[in-house]
Amino acid sequence: TEQGLNTDNVIELFKKSSIFESSLSLPHLLGGKNLLPDDDFPLKPFIDLLIRDADIESYGGVNFDSKHVKTSERYITTQYVLFKFLVGAVAGIGTQEYGKMSKDIKLPNGTSLTSTLSDDYMEKITFFLRAWLESLQEIFLKDRSGYHLSPQVWQALGLTIHELVSNGASLSELKAAGKALGRLDYSKNAIHWNDCAVMELDAKGRIYKNSASSTRNFRRGLASYFLEVIGDKLVLKLG
Repeated sequence: TEQGLNTDNVIELFKKSSIFESSLSLPHLLGGKNLLPDDDFPLKPFIDLLIRDADIESYGGVNFDSKHVKTSERYITTQYVLFKFLVGAVAGIGTQEYGKMSKDIKLPNGTSLTSTLSDDYMEKITFFLRAWLESLQEIFLKDRSGYHLSPQVWQALGLTIHELVSNGASLSELKAAGKALGRLDYSKNAIHWNDCAVMELDAKGRIYKNSASSTRNFRRGLASYFLEVIGDKLVLKLG
């Protein structure tokens, strides 16, 4: 009450609460510190492994200081989006929606998310993502305006992996699925979005936008569309 709170005190209070898990867009703090967890959350080693094994840095890299990428930056995704991507790939849309970075998520079968990733699940995720990125390499280097940078698209890709793995997709099938989706045109005016149930043209009829009632339904709809695209382009023996 006499000395008040300094910057470090405030940062610690935010970190100990769940504020950084909310949808608030919080400004950067002095001293180069921010509210996104750095080295002290359970999935951090797996995110780092994914960044390395999928060679994300070569496409523009990962922003560790913000929730979402900006068109003015070189980054193609953020640590926060990769967290959501991994959770969706392992646990599906419900856990992806509500899972917190600060906790090791428990799955319905009683195991933890980190223990599942410690098995061969990371390899499956990496095979898919690496194939997707490789197919879009030129686009990532040249285009900052398409849906390939959308956090909702990245999270929907995680949900797509979840469905494929749940239905027994092999590594080669996951790689082929990643390539198939990497061949899509992610421009916002791409005509194929007309076949996606959660996309619609804007009032001017120029670009496609989210038509779902919530971001959760948007991700679900995108994942369903991605699975349709995969099914049309590949013969996958999935259940």
